Parts: sequence; structure tokens; C-alpha cells
Amino acid sequence: MKQNLFFILIVSMVVLAACGGTNDKETKANGDDTISIVMNNHAPATHHLAVNAFDPWKEYIEEETDGRITIDLYHGGSLGDAASAHDDIVGGAYDLGIPPSDYTENTSLFPWTLSDLPFAFETPDITSEVVSEVMDEFAIDQIDENLVHLGTAGLDPSMIIAVDELDSADDVSKLRIAASSELVTDLTKQWGATPVSLPYSETYEALQRKTADAVVYTGAGSIGMSYYEVAPNYINDVHPTTGTLPLVINKEVYDDIPDDLKDKFDNEYAPKLVEMMNDSYSKEMETFREELEEKGVNFIDLPEVDVEKLKEPGKTVWDNWIEMADKRGYDGQGIVDRTMELLEEQSVEVDYLK
Repeated sequence: MKQNLFFILIVSMVVLAACGGTNDKETKANGDDTISIVMNNHAPATHHLAVNAFDPWKEYIEEETDGRITIDLYHGGSLGDAASAHDDIVGGAYDLGIPPSDYTENTSLFPWTLSDLPFAFETPDITSEVVSEVMDEFAIDQIDENLVHLGTAGLDPSMIIAVDELDSADDVSKLRIAASSELVTDLTKQWGATPVSLPYSETYEALQRKTADAVVYTGAGSIGMSYYEVAPNYINDVHPTTGTLPLVINKEVYDDIPDDLKDKFDNEYAPKLVEMMNDSYSKEMETFREELEEKGVNFIDLPEVDVEKLKEPGKTVWDNWIEMADKRGYDGQGIVDRTMELLEEQSVEVDYLK
């Protein structure tokens, strides 16, 4: 009798467990469950991306899903800085983030460093469109299996932001330039300048203490980082790099998004955030100069001969990148050729690379 009772008990537990699993699946399919996604923004809460994109997107997605998807948003790199964003998301330190392309050189998002190559990309929309198409063709299937790529936003072109006034390419060659990536380091060396390896989070202090003389950073983004306070001289007609922000989510968390919301997350909610990020940079491109001039920034136009002198070494950086891509198992030349085709379709001048 005891054996029979034990057998009945085991069978009952199995049946209950099976029913519970079925109910869980039915609950997920019927849309009765919720998920909280932890998002980290490495920039300050005052940065235009936080104000124009991340904060309003949090409200948007929570309203659109009636609170079934909530975004637990942290600003100021509270959960990790930009340099570790890729690994932090893979490892589950947080769920959703934007590893800047200039910090992805040694990660599975290496191909996105394409957008940091010098003197080719001009606007956030064009950068986002071209890089997204190239990545879909050459790189998406090789990112870390623990990540899901949701889209790519483009930044505004960078500027040389310096502590002291600059008048020529020769002045640039004498600078110690804060460099966050190998590509900026390479370009800095090609100029004859000295790269100082620093994350953006430490650059303000370096400029303040004059352990660095300048930084290559976006004009619009520099407002949120307050670089203008310690480096008020901006070269207006030299835009060395642009960069992108790939939006990625931890796959395990992504898989937990309710089934009936996943399609909307992929095709509406995530693209909406990328659109808001692109719009934010585009909007700031139109207004940042006036705002910075009111803060006392000196915008400098170099003589054309000096601009060309600074652009010329860019071709070497592109050639070096192709070698880097090939060593990592990518079709470096194929990626660059396709990029050139798409840029020309956008009427972007790339003759200096030929």
C-alpha cells in the first residue's frame, strides 16, 4: 500500500508540474506576464541622449505596453562605464545598453568601428543607415551569442577640442590628444601628435590638469560632458571621426520578453529608440554651436591647406583597419568597398580615400 501511495504521489507531482508549465506558456502567450529590463546609460543624465531619447523612450515603452515592459534606467554609468559595456551586457551586469563603437575593438562588435574611420561619415542618419546595412550584410551573424542586436544609431561628427587656441596643422601635431580607441590613436600618430589613452569618463580631469591638451569628441556630445569648461577651443572644419551606438540586449533577457510583445519590441519599440537617438544627435547638430558660443567657446576655421594636411593620413588609417578586420576573420576590403558604394549613393564625398 505504501508503495502504491508513493507511486500515486509521484504521478500527481509530475502532472501538476506539467500543468504548471502549460499554464506558464499560456500565460506568456496570453500576455499576462511582465518583464523589467535594466538599462545603463554611460553618459550623464544631462546628456542630450538621456533627455531626448532614453528618458522619453522609457515612458513610451511602458505606456505602449501598459506597464508589461518596464525600463529600469540608470544614468551616469552607474552600472558600468562605456569601455566595458559590451562585456557588462554579455555577463548580465545589466540588460540593455549602447556600447560606443570606439570601445568595441576587442569585442564581437568590432565591425562597428567602421563608423570611427576618419573623414567619411557626415550625419547621424546617413551613418546609421550605411553602417546598419553593411553590418547586416557582413557582421550580424558573428556577434556574441549572448547578445541580440536591436539597431544602430549614428553620432554627429567629432571635432578637435583643445585647451589652447590652435592655428594650424602644425599646432595639432604638437598636442597630447586623449584617445579612447585604437583608430583615434592611429590617426593621432599619423598627425605627429601624441595619443593619451583615456576613457571619456576621465578626459575632463585630464584636460583640466593639462595631462592632455585636446580630445576628439562630438561637438553636441561635449556639452553633456562639459568639456567646453576646460577646453574651449573647437576646430570647426576638421571632423576626424563619427561613430555609432549599437543598441544590444542580453539574449537571455530578450528571450524572456512576452511572446505577444516580442514582434513589437523588434519592429516598433527598439527602432523607435534608434530613431530618437538619431533625431537627438541631428537636433543637437543644428543648435550646439550657438549654445557653445554662448558659453564662450572659440570656433576655429583652419586654412584649407591645413585641413587637407590633417585629412591626408586618414587613408592610412583605413588601410590599417582593413588589415585589422582581416585578422579578426572579417572581409575587411569587402566591408570598405560596400561602405564606399553606399556613401556614394548618399552623395557623400569619399574621393580622398581612392
